Amino acid sequence: MFLISFLFARGTSEADGDMTDYFYDAEFRSLIQELSAEKFISNLDLSGNLNLSENCAKDLEILSNGTKTFLDNVIRTREFGKRDIDTKLIIPVIDACGKLSPGILRGRSRFIGSFEECMAIDYYNEQALRRIRGGYFRVLLQIPVANSTKNFMWDVCLPASCTGKELHTAFTDGSLPLVGKYIAEVIDGFEKIPKYVTASYIVGVILLLTIAICIVAGIVDYYNTNVKKQQPKGLGYTILMNFSLYKNCKYVIALTPAKKGQISTLNCIRAVSMIWIIIGHTFSISMAAFDNPLDVRDMVKTYYGQFLSNAYLSVDSFFFLTGALLAFLKLKEFEAEHTILSARAWLKFYVGRILRMSPAYYLLLVFYGFIFTSWLYNMPTLMTPGPVDESCRNNWWINFLYLNNFIRYKNMCLVVSWYLATDFQIYLFSPLLLLPFGLFGAFAGLAMASVLLVISTGLNIFQVYHFYLPPSSFRLAPQDPRTPKQAFKFWIYYMPYIRCQVVIIGMLVGTLLQKRKTMRINKVLNVILWILAFASLGTALFGLHDWINGHQWELLPRAMYSAFSRPLWALGLSWMVISSYYGYGAFCAYLVQIMVIAMLFGIDHGSLHYSGLCDWLIRAALPNIVLTFAVALFWTCMFELPFQKLANMVLGKKKRSPAIKPVNGAGVLEEGKSKTMNWT
Repeated sequence: MFLISFLFARGTSEADGDMTDYFYDAEFRSLIQELSAEKFISNLDLSGNLNLSENCAKDLEILSNGTKTFLDNVIRTREFGKRDIDTKLIIPVIDACGKLSPGILRGRSRFIGSFEECMAIDYYNEQALRRIRGGYFRVLLQIPVANSTKNFMWDVCLPASCTGKELHTAFTDGSLPLVGKYIAEVIDGFEKIPKYVTASYIVGVILLLTIAICIVAGIVDYYNTNVKKQQPKGLGYTILMNFSLYKNCKYVIALTPAKKGQISTLNCIRAVSMIWIIIGHTFSISMAAFDNPLDVRDMVKTYYGQFLSNAYLSVDSFFFLTGALLAFLKLKEFEAEHTILSARAWLKFYVGRILRMSPAYYLLLVFYGFIFTSWLYNMPTLMTPGPVDESCRNNWWINFLYLNNFIRYKNMCLVVSWYLATDFQIYLFSPLLLLPFGLFGAFAGLAMASVLLVISTGLNIFQVYHFYLPPSSFRLAPQDPRTPKQAFKFWIYYMPYIRCQVVIIGMLVGTLLQKRKTMRINKVLNVILWILAFASLGTALFGLHDWINGHQWELLPRAMYSAFSRPLWALGLSWMVISSYYGYGAFCAYLVQIMVIAMLFGIDHGSLHYSGLCDWLIRAALPNIVLTFAVALFWTCMFELPFQKLANMVLGKKKRSPAIKPVNGAGVLEEGKSKTMNWT
C-alpha cells in the first residue's frame, strides 16, 4: 500500500515560479528602474517631519544636496571639476550601492553592494563641521506579481548615523513611490547584533578558565608521562587529569582495531551520517545566498539531488544508532550486574545521562547565545530578516530542561538542538522496551515494540491528514496552502512520539545483537536481504522524486511517506548492521556545525553562485566539513570529555587502565561506555 500510494502517485504539477511574469508587469519594470542610488539619494525629500534623528537628518541632507550638485555638474553641464565631497563621499556612496544585476530570470533577488568600499567612507565636511561615515544597509522589498510575492533585497550605502527604522521612513516619503510602496524593512546589520552583557563576560571567564585548566593539566600529564615517567596518585591529581588536553586528544584521535563483540558497522553509519548532515545544512544555508537559485532547483530535481533534498534521513540514522547502542549496552550491563529491578541502577541510568551530556551542551548553548552571536558583525551575507536574534538569551533555560522542541519552538535557541531534546525525551521512556526484554524475554519485548510502532505510525498518519502536512520538510517542493505555518516541524519533525519509530527499530537490532552472539545465515537469503535492504533505503531516499519535481500529492501518499519512510530507512540500516556484525558483510560535531557554517558564509562578503554540484561541494561543503570536525575536536577535548570523566567518577564507574584505550568508531566499549556520542 505504501509503495502504491506514493511511488506511482502523480499529483497536480506546480511549476516553479516563472520569473518572466515579472517582466510582463509594467510596475515591476518601473520599480527596477528606481533601484538607483543616484535617483534615490538625489530625490530624498527631507523637508517634511520624517521623525529622523538630528544626526541622521543632517548627514542625509549633506549627502542628498551633494549628490544633486554632482549629477548637475557632471551629467547635465558636463563640468568635471573634482570637489572633495565628490571624491570622498558622493562617488564612493553611489559606487558602493547595489546595482541591478543579470540573472533575474534564474532567481537573482539580491542586488549586493560593495561592503568594504562603503565601510571605508570617512568624510569630514568642513562647512557643517560634521564627519560622515558609511553605513551598509539592506532594503527588503516584497513585490506581488501573478498571485505570488517575491522578496528582493537591495543593498545601499548611506550615513552610519541613521538607523534602519529611520531609513525606512526616508524611503517611504514619496521620493521613490514604488520602492516606498513595496518596502518591508530596512536592515542594519549592526542593529541586529546582540551586545555583550554581564552574562557574556561570566560565560567567557568560565570557558577561558576551563581551557586554561585543560592546557595546564595537559602539560603536567605530558611531563609526568614522557619525562618523569611516573604518574602521581591522589584524588586531586585524578580529577585534574580528567581535564588533560594531552590525554583527551590522544583518546579521541587514537585508532585501534575493533574488538570482538563490538558493533563496528556503526562507525561507518555515524561518520557518513555526520558528513551528510553537514552537507545538508550547508546546502540549506547556501540556498539563501545563491544568486541563481533556480539553477539549484533544477539540480535538486535530479536523482543525485535527492541526497541533498532528503538529507533529513541522516538524522534518522543517528536515532537508529541511539536505539541500537542503548539496547546493546544497557541490556548487557543489566545482565552482567543483575540490576534490572534496582532503583539505584535506574537512578544512575537517568542521572548518568544528564551528567555526561549536559556540561558540553550547556556550555555551547551559552557560548552561542551570549558570545558567538555578538561576533556576527561585518557580515552582509547574514543581513536577512532574523538570522541573528536573542532567542538564546531569552530561552536558554528551556534548552537546559530539554523541552525546546515543545516550548517556544518557533524561537528555539540553536535550532539544531531540537535533536538533543527529542533524543533525551525518547531516552526517558526507553525502559518501556528495556524492561520487557530484560524481564520477560523476546516475545514480550516484541509485543511492546509492535504496540509502540503502531501508535507512532497512527499518530503520524492522523496528523498529516488533520493539518494537511507535506510528506517532508523540504521547502522547495509544492506546499499545501491549508498547512499551518511550521506545523510539520512541530507535529512531525520535532516530536519524540514520531521519531521513536527509528529508535525502536534500532533497539530491536541492539537487543538481537546482544542476545545472539552468533547466527548462521544462508548465503542466498543473505543476498536477498541485502537487496531488500538497499531497496528499502532507496525507496525512502528517492521516494520524493515526483513531489520534488513539482507534482502536488494528495493526502494519502503524503501520509504514507511521512509514516513509513523512516521505518523503511531504519530497516535498511538494520540488515546492514546485522549482516556485518555476524560476519556477512558526533555529538559535538552536530552542535558546532551551524556556527561554523554561519561564520564561513558570513566572512564572504560577495554573492554565492552555483556552478555545479562538484564545484559547490569543493568550495562550500568540504571546508565546512573539515572545520566542523576540527572545532568539534577542540570542544570535545576541552568541555565534553573532562566533565564526562568527572561524571563517571561521581557515578562510581570502573576505573580505566592508565593506558590510552580509545573505543572504536562505533562508540562502543567493552566496559559499556560510549566515546564522544554519549548515547547512553
